[in-house]
Amino acid sequence: AASELKSDLFFSGEDELQPQIQAFVATSSAEEIAAEVLARLTARFRSDRVAIHARPTCVPVDVWEHWGVVSAGWQGSAPTVACEKTFAEAYVRAPLREQEVVAARMQWKDVDKVALALDLDTTLNALSLQQLNFLRDTARAALGSQYEEATMVSVNIAVLQPACEAACVPYARVLNPQGKVCTVFVSHSWGENFDAFVESLNDAFPTTIVGLWICATALYQTTRSELIAKAIGTDPRNAPFTVALRSVDCFCVVRNAAADIYTRIWCCWEAFLANELKLLVPAKLKVVGPQNFPEAVDIEEAQASSKDDLEMILNVIREEPGMKERVNHAVNEIKMVRDELGMTQTFKNFGRDNERRIGDLEALVDDLQSENTGLRTQLQDLKAVVLDLSSRVAGLESKAKKPRA
Repeated sequence: AASELKSDLFFSGEDELQPQIQAFVATSSAEEIAAEVLARLTARFRSDRVAIHARPTCVPVDVWEHWGVVSAGWQGSAPTVACEKTFAEAYVRAPLREQEVVAARMQWKDVDKVALALDLDTTLNALSLQQLNFLRDTARAALGSQYEEATMVSVNIAVLQPACEAACVPYARVLNPQGKVCTVFVSHSWGENFDAFVESLNDAFPTTIVGLWICATALYQTTRSELIAKAIGTDPRNAPFTVALRSVDCFCVVRNAAADIYTRIWCCWEAFLANELKLLVPAKLKVVGPQNFPEAVDIEEAQASSKDDLEMILNVIREEPGMKERVNHAVNEIKMVRDELGMTQTFKNFGRDNERRIGDLEALVDDLQSENTGLRTQLQDLKAVVLDLSSRVAGLESKAKKPRA
């Protein structure tokens, strides 16, 4: 699987990606690698719309032979949803015998499979940083020249929705079929530049092993709005965002240069919950990205892509006396975190400055101790000279007192 993943089948003419691919392979399980091969095969089928005749070594022979029959009619035409789902089911849950693959195809129940996806434990729908970087590489390949200006919305349409609908699971489960525990909740806006978003998270966690809960990859993405609404539910207090936030030990806010994330209702709700859960403290909070919008905001003026979501959250906030004020306080506290708490965009830089200052002080102490040792040595030498001079003076005085013959 690792060999196929690094082959020209997926990365023709993109040698600069090889180190990242090798890093992904080195830190991923066989299932994660196999899932990524699936995602790339699906993307290639969608873009080239031709059958691939070379069987990846990590795909069972019987599954591939059946898949070859199913995909024979793809030449010059778009693949059918049934074909993609058949292969996804067989491949993600491989190995299966041919008759089982055929049975899976015949008995496929779209609603039932999606229902299972919506019932997955959302606290296990996390990505590693390496997998997020891998998603960036996939998006770059899928979007081509449009990638530099791409937002999370663009990446969702080009990569996440096709992968989710093919496998009937959230993208995080495509890469981690058994799930990955979330340790960091990422709060951000979909209108941001996607590459800058990924880079900000790399800056925030340069060496730390984390499980990133990102709504775009943790939730099932589809063109069917009713399924998205079902996944979110009718009460924000029980929504996947809330469930995930309650399980993490780090709240990471990713600002961007395009828009204030706290004009978005879900970001405001997340900030409020983080404050209620005592996550807005230096040990548990990371704030990355530019602070271009320091102005205070009011939750009543927030927006959402779904009118139902907006009304749902505002209704909950308005029901409880004083809750609106607590939400605004939490949001505006985070917005001013760098000014009020003396922090930089991440506590990492603050820590580095302190470490450098401590190092300078330790070096100064060492110099002073060394200098003090030298002074002590010189003092002892001076005492010896004084004693010697005193002895000589005493001798001279003794001779001067003797009478001359």
